[in-house]
Amino acid sequence: MNINVIDLSEAHESARDDLSGLHAYLAQLIGQPFRFARVTYGDELTLHFGDLRPGSAPARSHALYGAYVLGVRASPWLLKSANRSLMLNSEGAVPSASGTIGKRELETGEYIASESPVFEATPFMIAPVDAIGLRLRMADGSELEVVPGPPAPDEPKDESLPEVADWELLSPAGHLSVGPKLRWWFMPTQPTKPAMRPSEAASIAGKQMRAKKSTKSPELGGKRIRPGKGKKSAKSAAFGIEPERPAKGKKKSAKHGIKKRRTRTRSRKV
Repeated sequence: MNINVIDLSEAHESARDDLSGLHAYLAQLIGQPFRFARVTYGDELTLHFGDLRPGSAPARSHALYGAYVLGVRASPWLLKSANRSLMLNSEGAVPSASGTIGKRELETGEYIASESPVFEATPFMIAPVDAIGLRLRMADGSELEVVPGPPAPDEPKDESLPEVADWELLSPAGHLSVGPKLRWWFMPTQPTKPAMRPSEAASIAGKQMRAKKSTKSPELGGKRIRPGKGKKSAKSAAFGIEPERPAKGKKKSAKHGIKKRRTRTRSRKV
């Protein structure tokens, strides 16, 4: 028996029309419960799955996000709701519609049953426009199809800007980006630095305190000197100047002088 292994810790760029490899990377979404739908900047539909967590950016920390976020980018999409026996589509997905709904109703309408797990995530090729679509089926019977279309004929193309993907999946493992055309790639999440243990933090703090109390002088061959003492000698050695030294016996004489004065004072009292 052969078991396929997908290493989500390594970056991967696909060959042209590699649907089987893309299907394997989408398997991480299978079994994740649906949480909610949200329309983001540019009227992009996003579906959130998995555990809820606050936003990583400080400005978005008040909002909740799913651990897995499927974004359709600017691609047309079609949602078949089994919960409400309705079919919703973005502009351009089907030629006509019997009615319209707003952004708020789309987010709160419960067109997909809450906590319904993903049952199937299958990519498929769209030959007329040379693109890759996505079919997502939930356990409640709801189904989402992402159907990328051709670029607008009058749409200006800026070579300095990166190409916009047809759809993408953000997950704890990394970023899966599909399109444009028949290309896709996966970029793993950058590993975060593990938290420092209290003993390690105390050890580093102790080393920093000891480093402040003593420094090394490269001019004196790396010998350790105390701050305030030896600075003049280190500077003099760097410029070839002999430092001045106090006269010998001066300190000793002063000490004996103090003793003599104390002796005289005692004799006077007697």
